[in-house]
Amino acid sequence: MLHAARTDLWRLWATARSITDPQYGLAAVSDAAPVELPDGIEQTIAPLERAALSAAALACADLLLGVWPTAISAAGLPSAAAPAFATYVRAQLAARHQS
Repeated sequence: MLHAARTDLWRLWATARSITDPQYGLAAVSDAAPVELPDGIEQTIAPLERAALSAAALACADLLLGVWPTAISAAGLPSAAAPAFATYVRAQLAARHQS
């Protein structure tokens, strides 16, 4: 699921940066010149270990929530807060990460 979340993060990042074909996510970002990466993206990579995966998932959720407003604006949509489910999932990840 972390991989799927990172895939969505790259798509949202590409949308926020008005990169051509944002549906291709990382490939679209890599093809853009110059390549701008999200601050902290390296924290979303983890080995197959529970604590590291938990930390990476939480970092990914934070990046997704952080880029949401910019992506919505870049897509020409009315301003909107991140979906309630996204903030709920982030809270659940934080709670599990602390335990």
